[in-house]
Amino acid sequence: MKLWIVGTDLAFAERAMKLGIAEGVVGLAADVEVLLALQEGTVAAAVEGTDLKEILFEAQTLVDISERVVVQIPFDRAGLEAVRTLFRKKILVMVTEVINPQQAWLAALAGAEAVLFDLSTLKDPWKILKEAVQLVTGHHVTIFASGFQSLDDLIPAQQAGVQTAIFNASLFETLIPSDDSTRRFQLAAR
Repeated sequence: MKLWIVGTDLAFAERAMKLGIAEGVVGLAADVEVLLALQEGTVAAAVEGTDLKEILFEAQTLVDISERVVVQIPFDRAGLEAVRTLFRKKILVMVTEVINPQQAWLAALAGAEAVLFDLSTLKDPWKILKEAVQLVTGHHVTIFASGFQSLDDLIPAQQAGVQTAIFNASLFETLIPSDDSTRRFQLAAR
């Protein structure tokens, strides 16, 4: 499973990306250039427009900054139409606000590079994710998950077929002990 981080806190994003373990960052459209400079991976940024014309304009503006930008588009009718149009232009899209396997499948059919499930919004996340993985098999789409409540969610997410986990700052910080806590552990072990 790959790891991405939420980069809305730029100081955290810089610290996290220096470790070299995250492959990408999800951030605000206004911060794309800063996030690109912090790391060599991909930056996903959301469009704010709600109609097809706005979505396509914002998407093109984002990818004009760098080819390392993946455009985030929410799942709805205009979003799906935009995904198809952007797919034809070879622009990478992550469909967000996906809440069931059928939506993941439709996004894959439209040409999405990735679909994002927010675990905190799903009633039975592991079942939904397993079914989504089954429906998109054969399509070139990556299943992302955010909204992890604890590190204990990683194993069931992986077993359900999630390919990339997105961690916020507080969860990411639990992965790696601070230098102070490591020193205290080492002293206590002596």
